[in-house]
Amino acid sequence: MTRHTADSHRRRGNVSDTRSVHPSARFAHHIESEATMFNGRISPLGAFAAAIASLSLAGCSGGSSGVPATPPQSAGGAAPLAFSQAQSDGYSIGALYVADNVGKSVFRFVLNGDGTLKAPAGTSLVLPYNPGAIAIGQNGSLFVVSLVNNSVQIYKPKACCYDKPIRQVKLQFQPTSIAVDAKGYLYVGGSTTGYVAVFKPGARGIATPVQVISLPDRHFTVNGVAVDAAGNLYMSDTNEISEFSTPTTNPTLQRAIIGNGQQAGPAGMALDASGELYATNPGAQNVLAYSPTANGTSPADRVISSSPALLANITAAVNGNVLYVNNTNPASIELLNAQTSGQQTPIQSVTGSYMPSPVGVALGP
Repeated sequence: MTRHTADSHRRRGNVSDTRSVHPSARFAHHIESEATMFNGRISPLGAFAAAIASLSLAGCSGGSSGVPATPPQSAGGAAPLAFSQAQSDGYSIGALYVADNVGKSVFRFVLNGDGTLKAPAGTSLVLPYNPGAIAIGQNGSLFVVSLVNNSVQIYKPKACCYDKPIRQVKLQFQPTSIAVDAKGYLYVGGSTTGYVAVFKPGARGIATPVQVISLPDRHFTVNGVAVDAAGNLYMSDTNEISEFSTPTTNPTLQRAIIGNGQQAGPAGMALDASGELYATNPGAQNVLAYSPTANGTSPADRVISSSPALLANITAAVNGNVLYVNNTNPASIELLNAQTSGQQTPIQSVTGSYMPSPVGVALGP
Protein backbone atom coordinates (compact mmCIF):
# COMPACT_ATOMS: atom_id res chain seq x y z
CA MET A 1 0.00 0.00 0.00
CA THR A 2 1.25 3.46 -0.88
CA ARG A 3 0.14 6.45 1.20
CA HIS A 4 -0.04 9.75 -0.69
CA THR A 5 -0.32 12.60 1.79
CA ALA A 6 -1.30 16.20 1.26
CA ASP A 7 2.35 17.18 1.36
CA SER A 8 3.16 14.87 -1.56
CA HIS A 9 0.79 16.64 -3.90
CA ARG A 10 0.37 20.20 -2.66
CA ARG A 11 -1.67 22.31 -5.06
CA ARG A 12 -1.61 25.95 -6.05
CA GLY A 13 -3.84 28.51 -4.34
CA ASN A 14 -5.13 29.10 -0.83
CA VAL A 15 -8.09 27.24 0.62
CA SER A 16 -9.40 27.55 4.17
CA ASP A 17 -9.10 24.46 6.38
CA THR A 18 -12.74 24.27 7.43
CA ARG A 19 -13.51 20.66 8.37
CA SER A 20 -16.75 18.98 7.32
CA VAL A 21 -18.88 15.95 8.07
CA HIS A 22 -20.55 14.27 5.11
CA PRO A 23 -24.38 14.08 5.26
CA SER A 24 -24.30 10.28 5.05
CA ALA A 25 -21.94 10.15 8.02
CA ARG A 26 -24.34 12.20 10.11
CA PHE A 27 -27.21 9.93 9.07
CA ALA A 28 -25.19 6.82 9.91
CA HIS A 29 -24.57 8.16 13.41
CA HIS A 30 -28.31 8.77 13.79
CA ILE A 31 -29.08 5.24 12.62
CA GLU A 32 -26.64 3.74 15.12
CA SER A 33 -27.97 5.81 18.01
CA GLU A 34 -31.56 4.80 17.20
CA ALA A 35 -30.66 1.08 17.31
CA THR A 36 -32.39 -0.25 14.22
CA MET A 37 -33.21 -3.85 13.30
CA PHE A 38 -29.55 -4.50 12.44
CA ASN A 39 -27.91 -7.17 14.68
CA GLY A 40 -31.22 -8.04 16.24
CA ARG A 41 -31.92 -4.68 17.83
CA ILE A 42 -35.43 -3.29 17.39
CA SER A 43 -36.66 0.29 17.47
CA PRO A 44 -39.58 2.24 15.96
CA LEU A 45 -37.24 3.42 13.19
CA GLY A 46 -36.17 -0.17 12.51
CA ALA A 47 -39.75 -1.38 12.46
CA PHE A 48 -40.68 1.37 9.99
CA ALA A 49 -37.75 0.47 7.75
CA ALA A 50 -38.72 -3.19 7.83
CA ALA A 51 -42.28 -2.31 6.83
CA ILE A 52 -41.01 -0.22 3.91
CA ALA A 53 -38.68 -3.05 2.80
CA SER A 54 -41.59 -5.49 2.99
CA LEU A 55 -43.67 -3.19 0.79
CA SER A 56 -40.91 -3.02 -1.81
CA LEU A 57 -40.92 -6.81 -2.27
CA ALA A 58 -43.97 -6.47 -4.48
CA GLY A 59 -41.57 -5.63 -7.31
CA CYS A 60 -39.40 -8.75 -6.95
CA SER A 61 -41.34 -10.79 -9.47
CA GLY A 62 -41.29 -8.01 -11.99
CA GLY A 63 -44.31 -6.13 -10.66
CA SER A 64 -44.32 -2.71 -9.03
CA SER A 65 -45.15 -1.10 -5.72
CA GLY A 66 -45.74 2.26 -4.10
CA VAL A 67 -47.26 5.48 -5.33
CA PRO A 68 -47.05 6.26 -9.06
CA ALA A 69 -44.55 8.88 -10.03
CA THR A 70 -45.37 12.37 -11.16
CA PRO A 71 -45.88 12.27 -14.95
CA PRO A 72 -42.96 13.59 -17.03
CA GLN A 73 -42.96 17.33 -17.55
CA SER A 74 -41.18 19.46 -20.12
CA ALA A 75 -38.44 21.71 -18.79
CA GLY A 76 -39.54 25.15 -19.88
CA GLY A 77 -37.14 26.56 -22.43
CA ALA A 78 -34.85 23.53 -22.14
CA ALA A 79 -33.03 22.02 -25.09
CA PRO A 80 -34.58 18.85 -26.57
CA LEU A 81 -33.83 15.77 -24.50
CA ALA A 82 -30.98 13.70 -25.92
CA PHE A 83 -30.39 10.29 -24.37
CA SER A 84 -27.86 7.65 -25.31
CA GLN A 85 -27.93 4.12 -23.90
CA ALA A 86 -24.18 3.87 -24.23
CA GLN A 87 -22.14 0.69 -23.82
CA SER A 88 -20.24 1.02 -20.54
CA ASP A 89 -17.86 -1.45 -18.85
CA GLY A 90 -19.37 -4.52 -20.47
CA TYR A 91 -23.06 -3.68 -20.20
CA SER A 92 -25.69 -1.49 -21.85
CA ILE A 93 -27.26 1.20 -19.69
CA GLY A 94 -30.92 0.39 -19.23
CA ALA A 95 -31.89 1.38 -15.70
CA LEU A 96 -31.33 3.80 -12.84
CA TYR A 97 -30.52 2.24 -9.46
CA VAL A 98 -31.56 4.18 -6.35
CA ALA A 99 -30.43 3.34 -2.81
CA ASP A 100 -32.90 4.29 -0.07
CA ASN A 101 -31.40 4.59 3.41
CA VAL A 102 -34.50 4.33 5.58
CA GLY A 103 -36.24 1.88 3.24
CA LYS A 104 -33.19 -0.43 3.28
CA SER A 105 -33.53 -1.14 -0.42
CA VAL A 106 -31.96 -0.52 -3.82
CA PHE A 107 -34.65 0.15 -6.41
CA ARG A 108 -34.21 -0.49 -10.14
CA PHE A 109 -36.08 1.92 -12.43
CA VAL A 110 -36.13 0.87 -16.09
CA LEU A 111 -35.31 3.70 -18.53
CA ASN A 112 -37.64 4.78 -21.28
CA GLY A 113 -36.19 5.54 -24.70
CA ASP A 114 -35.81 9.23 -23.84
CA GLY A 115 -34.06 8.59 -20.51
CA THR A 116 -37.10 9.14 -18.30
CA LEU A 117 -37.98 6.46 -15.75
CA LYS A 118 -40.69 3.82 -15.78
CA ALA A 119 -42.21 4.27 -12.35
CA PRO A 120 -42.85 2.94 -9.78
CA ALA A 121 -39.67 0.87 -9.59
CA GLY A 122 -39.83 -2.46 -11.41
CA THR A 123 -37.74 -4.46 -8.93
CA SER A 124 -35.99 -3.92 -5.61
CA LEU A 125 -33.12 -5.43 -3.66
CA VAL A 126 -34.07 -5.67 0.02
CA LEU A 127 -31.16 -5.16 2.41
CA PRO A 128 -30.56 -6.02 6.11
CA TYR A 129 -28.68 -2.74 6.57
CA ASN A 130 -28.97 0.98 5.81
CA PRO A 131 -27.33 1.66 2.43
CA GLY A 132 -25.44 4.76 1.39
CA ALA A 133 -23.66 5.42 -1.89
CA ILE A 134 -23.87 2.90 -4.72
CA ALA A 135 -21.91 2.24 -7.91
CA ILE A 136 -22.08 -0.09 -10.90
CA GLY A 137 -18.92 -2.04 -11.75
CA GLN A 138 -17.70 -4.41 -14.42
CA ASN A 139 -20.43 -6.31 -16.26
CA GLY A 140 -23.08 -4.52 -14.21
CA SER A 141 -22.18 -5.71 -10.70
CA LEU A 142 -23.83 -3.61 -7.99
CA PHE A 143 -21.67 -2.08 -5.24
CA VAL A 144 -23.49 -0.86 -2.10
CA VAL A 145 -22.06 0.97 0.91
CA SER A 146 -23.30 -0.27 4.29
CA LEU A 147 -23.47 2.64 6.72
CA VAL A 148 -24.00 0.28 9.65
CA ASN A 149 -21.01 -2.07 9.51
CA ASN A 150 -18.64 0.07 7.39
CA SER A 151 -18.28 -2.15 4.35
CA VAL A 152 -18.95 -2.34 0.64
CA GLN A 153 -21.26 -5.18 -0.39
CA ILE A 154 -21.02 -6.45 -3.98
CA TYR A 155 -24.00 -8.09 -5.71
CA LYS A 156 -24.55 -9.78 -9.05
CA PRO A 157 -25.93 -7.70 -11.94
CA LYS A 158 -29.63 -6.82 -11.61
CA ALA A 159 -29.74 -8.20 -8.05
CA CYS A 160 -33.21 -8.13 -6.51
CA CYS A 161 -35.41 -9.44 -3.73
CA TYR A 162 -33.35 -11.10 -1.00
CA ASP A 163 -30.25 -11.79 -3.08
CA LYS A 164 -27.10 -12.09 -0.99
CA PRO A 165 -23.82 -10.32 -1.79
CA ILE A 166 -21.25 -12.34 -3.71
CA ARG A 167 -18.45 -10.71 -1.71
CA GLN A 168 -17.76 -7.80 0.59
CA VAL A 169 -14.90 -5.45 1.37
CA LYS A 170 -14.60 -4.60 5.06
CA LEU A 171 -13.34 -1.11 5.80
CA GLN A 172 -11.38 0.35 8.68
CA PHE A 173 -13.24 3.66 8.38
CA GLN A 174 -16.73 5.03 7.78
CA PRO A 175 -17.39 5.24 4.02
CA THR A 176 -19.06 8.24 2.41
CA SER A 177 -18.77 7.54 -1.32
CA ILE A 178 -17.66 4.91 -3.84
CA ALA A 179 -16.72 4.53 -7.48
CA VAL A 180 -15.55 1.63 -9.66
CA ASP A 181 -13.42 2.01 -12.78
CA ALA A 182 -13.47 0.01 -16.01
CA LYS A 183 -10.76 -2.35 -14.75
CA GLY A 184 -12.62 -3.14 -11.54
CA TYR A 185 -10.63 -1.03 -9.07
CA LEU A 186 -12.81 0.14 -6.17
CA TYR A 187 -12.45 3.70 -4.78
CA VAL A 188 -13.88 4.46 -1.33
CA GLY A 189 -13.98 7.92 0.23
CA GLY A 190 -13.97 8.16 4.01
CA SER A 191 -15.51 10.30 6.73
CA THR A 192 -12.86 11.90 9.03
CA THR A 193 -10.05 10.06 7.20
CA GLY A 194 -9.36 12.68 4.54
CA TYR A 195 -8.47 10.11 1.90
CA VAL A 196 -9.71 7.73 -0.77
CA ALA A 197 -8.72 4.08 -0.38
CA VAL A 198 -8.17 2.18 -3.65
CA PHE A 199 -8.76 -1.60 -3.67
CA LYS A 200 -7.68 -4.01 -6.39
CA PRO A 201 -10.27 -5.80 -8.55
CA GLY A 202 -11.88 -8.71 -6.73
CA ALA A 203 -10.80 -7.52 -3.27
CA ARG A 204 -12.72 -9.13 -0.43
CA GLY A 205 -12.74 -9.28 3.35
CA ILE A 206 -10.32 -7.05 5.25
CA ALA A 207 -8.34 -6.04 2.19
CA THR A 208 -5.27 -3.81 2.09
CA PRO A 209 -5.64 -0.80 -0.22
CA VAL A 210 -3.19 -0.59 -3.11
CA GLN A 211 -3.24 3.22 -2.78
CA VAL A 212 -4.37 5.72 -0.16
CA ILE A 213 -4.87 9.16 -1.74
CA SER A 214 -5.26 12.12 0.61
CA LEU A 215 -7.22 15.29 -0.05
CA PRO A 216 -4.81 18.02 -1.17
CA ASP A 217 -6.28 20.64 1.17
CA ARG A 218 -6.12 18.47 4.32
CA HIS A 219 -9.86 18.34 4.91
CA PHE A 220 -11.15 15.50 7.07
CA THR A 221 -13.96 14.17 4.92
CA VAL A 222 -14.19 13.02 1.31
CA ASN A 223 -17.71 14.00 0.22
CA GLY A 224 -17.70 12.26 -3.15
CA VAL A 225 -15.61 10.23 -5.60
CA ALA A 226 -15.94 9.54 -9.33
CA VAL A 227 -13.83 8.09 -12.13
CA ASP A 228 -13.93 8.97 -15.82
CA ALA A 229 -13.53 6.74 -18.88
CA ALA A 230 -9.76 7.27 -18.87
CA GLY A 231 -9.47 6.13 -15.25
CA ASN A 232 -8.84 9.55 -13.70
CA LEU A 233 -10.08 9.97 -10.12
CA TYR A 234 -12.15 12.92 -8.85
CA MET A 235 -12.48 13.74 -5.15
CA SER A 236 -14.70 16.40 -3.54
CA ASP A 237 -14.68 17.99 -0.10
CA THR A 238 -16.08 21.11 1.55
CA ASN A 239 -14.81 23.62 -1.03
CA GLU A 240 -12.69 21.83 -3.62
CA ILE A 241 -12.82 19.21 -6.37
CA SER A 242 -9.51 17.52 -7.18
CA GLU A 243 -8.53 15.34 -10.15
CA PHE A 244 -5.78 12.68 -10.01
CA SER A 245 -4.36 10.80 -12.96
CA THR A 246 -3.03 7.20 -12.72
CA PRO A 247 -4.66 6.73 -9.29
CA THR A 248 -3.98 3.00 -9.06
CA THR A 249 -0.23 3.19 -9.72
CA ASN A 250 1.12 6.70 -9.24
CA PRO A 251 -1.56 9.19 -8.10
CA THR A 252 -0.70 12.58 -9.56
CA LEU A 253 -2.69 15.75 -8.88
CA GLN A 254 -3.73 17.26 -12.22
CA ARG A 255 -6.04 20.07 -11.12
CA ALA A 256 -7.91 21.41 -8.11
CA ILE A 257 -11.11 23.37 -8.73
CA ILE A 258 -11.98 25.77 -5.92
CA GLY A 259 -14.22 27.89 -8.12
CA ASN A 260 -15.25 31.46 -7.47
CA GLY A 261 -17.36 31.08 -4.34
CA GLN A 262 -20.06 28.85 -5.84
CA GLN A 263 -19.05 25.65 -4.05
CA ALA A 264 -20.95 24.82 -0.87
CA GLY A 265 -19.93 21.31 0.09
CA PRO A 266 -19.75 19.61 -3.34
CA ALA A 267 -20.56 15.93 -2.94
CA GLY A 268 -21.53 13.28 -5.52
CA MET A 269 -20.13 13.72 -9.02
CA ALA A 270 -20.80 12.38 -12.51
CA LEU A 271 -19.14 12.90 -15.90
CA ASP A 272 -20.70 12.92 -19.34
CA ALA A 273 -19.18 11.63 -22.58
CA SER A 274 -17.49 14.97 -23.30
CA GLY A 275 -15.74 15.10 -19.92
CA GLU A 276 -18.06 17.73 -18.42
CA LEU A 277 -18.08 17.26 -14.64
CA TYR A 278 -21.34 17.59 -12.70
CA ALA A 279 -21.08 18.04 -8.93
CA THR A 280 -24.03 18.09 -6.57
CA ASN A 281 -23.77 21.14 -4.32
CA PRO A 282 -26.11 20.53 -1.37
CA GLY A 283 -25.12 23.64 0.60
CA ALA A 284 -26.51 25.80 -2.22
CA GLN A 285 -29.20 23.32 -3.37
CA ASN A 286 -27.89 23.14 -6.93
CA VAL A 287 -25.58 21.25 -9.29
CA LEU A 288 -22.37 22.76 -10.66
CA ALA A 289 -21.17 21.82 -14.17
CA TYR A 290 -17.41 22.28 -14.88
CA SER A 291 -15.62 22.00 -18.21
CA PRO A 292 -12.76 19.50 -18.73
CA THR A 293 -10.30 22.43 -18.53
CA ALA A 294 -11.70 24.10 -15.38
CA ASN A 295 -9.00 24.65 -12.76
CA GLY A 296 -8.27 26.84 -9.76
CA THR A 297 -10.82 29.65 -9.54
CA SER A 298 -12.61 28.78 -12.79
CA PRO A 299 -16.35 29.35 -12.37
CA ALA A 300 -18.86 26.67 -13.25
CA ASP A 301 -20.07 26.56 -16.87
CA ARG A 302 -23.61 26.18 -15.58
CA VAL A 303 -25.35 26.33 -12.23
CA ILE A 304 -28.34 23.98 -12.44
CA SER A 305 -31.19 24.31 -9.96
CA SER A 306 -34.75 23.12 -9.72
CA SER A 307 -38.18 23.99 -8.41
CA PRO A 308 -38.73 22.26 -6.00
CA ALA A 309 -35.30 22.98 -4.51
CA LEU A 310 -32.70 20.19 -4.47
CA LEU A 311 -32.42 19.52 -0.71
CA ALA A 312 -29.53 17.30 0.46
CA ASN A 313 -28.75 16.49 -3.18
CA ILE A 314 -25.64 14.41 -2.47
CA THR A 315 -25.59 12.11 -5.52
CA ALA A 316 -26.04 12.43 -9.28
CA ALA A 317 -25.78 10.47 -12.52
CA VAL A 318 -25.76 11.75 -16.09
CA ASN A 319 -26.29 10.28 -19.54
CA GLY A 320 -26.76 12.36 -22.64
CA ASN A 321 -28.58 15.52 -21.57
CA VAL A 322 -30.37 13.79 -18.68
CA LEU A 323 -29.16 14.57 -15.15
CA TYR A 324 -30.51 12.40 -12.32
CA VAL A 325 -30.35 13.95 -8.81
CA ASN A 326 -31.70 12.77 -5.45
CA ASN A 327 -33.85 15.06 -3.33
CA THR A 328 -35.09 14.75 0.26
CA ASN A 329 -38.05 17.13 0.55
CA PRO A 330 -40.03 15.76 -1.07
CA ALA A 331 -38.16 12.45 -1.19
CA SER A 332 -37.69 12.03 -4.92
CA ILE A 333 -35.42 11.57 -7.91
CA GLU A 334 -35.41 14.68 -10.07
CA LEU A 335 -34.58 14.45 -13.78
CA LEU A 336 -33.10 17.70 -15.09
CA ASN A 337 -31.74 18.91 -18.42
CA ALA A 338 -27.97 18.94 -17.97
CA GLN A 339 -27.51 21.63 -20.63
CA THR A 340 -29.90 24.17 -19.09
CA SER A 341 -28.46 26.72 -16.67
CA GLY A 342 -30.49 28.34 -13.90
CA GLN A 343 -33.71 27.15 -12.32
CA GLN A 344 -35.80 24.71 -14.31
CA THR A 345 -38.90 22.59 -13.95
CA PRO A 346 -37.83 18.92 -13.74
CA ILE A 347 -38.32 16.79 -16.82
CA GLN A 348 -39.67 14.17 -14.42
CA SER A 349 -40.03 13.92 -10.65
CA VAL A 350 -40.22 10.36 -9.28
CA THR A 351 -41.71 9.89 -5.82
CA GLY A 352 -43.29 7.06 -3.85
CA SER A 353 -44.15 6.09 -0.29
CA TYR A 354 -41.78 3.13 -0.72
CA MET A 355 -38.84 5.53 -1.24
CA PRO A 356 -38.66 7.81 1.86
CA SER A 357 -34.93 8.60 1.79
CA PRO A 358 -33.06 8.23 -1.54
CA VAL A 359 -29.32 8.69 -0.94
CA GLY A 360 -27.54 7.07 -3.90
CA VAL A 361 -28.06 6.85 -7.66
CA ALA A 362 -26.19 5.01 -10.41
CA LEU A 363 -26.86 4.05 -14.03
CA GLY A 364 -26.54 0.38 -14.94
CA PRO A 365 -28.00 -2.56 -16.85
